[in-house]
Amino acid sequence: MRQSIGLNALYFINRFIIYGYFGTTAGDIGNVGVLVLFILGVLGALQGKEKLIPVFGAQFQEWFKNI
Repeated sequence: MRQSIGLNALYFINRFIIYGYFGTTAGDIGNVGVLVLFILGVLGALQGKEKLIPVFGAQFQEWFKNI
């Protein structure tokens, strides 16, 4: 749940900030990165394991610990 919220926040940051300030190419690269992290999270959930997504998983767990 927390990682999903974090990935959504990351997507919106990419969508509005990266696209706006760095252009389409940088935004598309960011979208591919978020998509890869999303797929890894879904695969972990389908396996029934509680795995953290690479790079941001621990931060998302810490940032959204009150949820």
